[in-house]
Amino acid sequence: MGVSRVQVYTDSRLVVGQITGEFEAKEERMKRYRDLALEMLGRFEFKLEHIPRAQNAEADVLSKLSAESPEYISKLATIEELVTPSLNSSEVISVSAHPPEWLDRLAKYIEDGEALEDPQEARLLRMRAPTYKVQYGVLYKRSYNGVLLRCLRAAEAKALMEEIHEGVCAAHQGPYSISRRAIIQGYFWPTMRKDCEEYVRKCLTCQQFQNIPGRPATNYTPIISVIPFSRWGIDIVGALPKGAGQARWIVVAIDYFTKWVEAEPLAGITGRQMIDFVGTNILCRFGVPKQIISDNGTQFEEAEFQDFLKTWGIQHTKEYKGVNSLALASLPEPEENLKA
Repeated sequence: MGVSRVQVYTDSRLVVGQITGEFEAKEERMKRYRDLALEMLGRFEFKLEHIPRAQNAEADVLSKLSAESPEYISKLATIEELVTPSLNSSEVISVSAHPPEWLDRLAKYIEDGEALEDPQEARLLRMRAPTYKVQYGVLYKRSYNGVLLRCLRAAEAKALMEEIHEGVCAAHQGPYSISRRAIIQGYFWPTMRKDCEEYVRKCLTCQQFQNIPGRPATNYTPIISVIPFSRWGIDIVGALPKGAGQARWIVVAIDYFTKWVEAEPLAGITGRQMIDFVGTNILCRFGVPKQIISDNGTQFEEAEFQDFLKTWGIQHTKEYKGVNSLALASLPEPEENLKA
């Protein structure tokens, strides 16, 4: 209330004498009352004056209202019943409804100059403090145009985002619009852009009605063959350590459309063996392809292999740079090749 001077009237000579020190408080209970009264009066500039009982009628009436007066009279004054004596009061620990947040530390530093023990945190407080201001116990952020933005706690920020995004006049705007509207309305908190993005991402209505892009998350992979088993890539891996049947090579063929793989270990890699592989693993299983792609290996250039392809009407194409990377990628690691 801002009161600094108090004038007290009482009709108790004993009370006045004990407060002023004229009388001695002999009983322990009276000493405690005296000390408590002196402690309370010590906060003010006071004057204690003794008056006769006849002149203290107002206080006397108030003391009897709750017990003797009708209800309509008791409504004129506030009545409080003390269950325990004032001397038995327990110490009350102040509990805040809100846990300490970033604005509490900053406001305390601006008002009292109290910094944190952590030197890094204290340095951040000193850097941020010039752009903030405390008015009537409320922390404000100075904007670029000089307007003060009220700083919000986490719960207040969540309620504001909900009102802007889903309120009566809202239209489920994006995170940038939410943060911008919050600033325009005079509010601020440090992580507002990040919190708005997180809030929009969790909004059920936005998830149900947002425009789903038709493009995939990765780049499109062009399909260079539109007919299954019509275009095959063939390549040879080796030489490898000898395996069963003296096999040291692996011939691999893969279909460009289905990515189906045919592979066979071989002891040699002549043109005749290539003919047997293509005939058995491709022609007999999947039909006659339109095209076979290989590198410039000598076995694919032999006249016998070329005559075989012409007989069946198969086009042979050679690619040199990155040839048959699809076929090689289908193979297991070298350790697996050794087991084959």
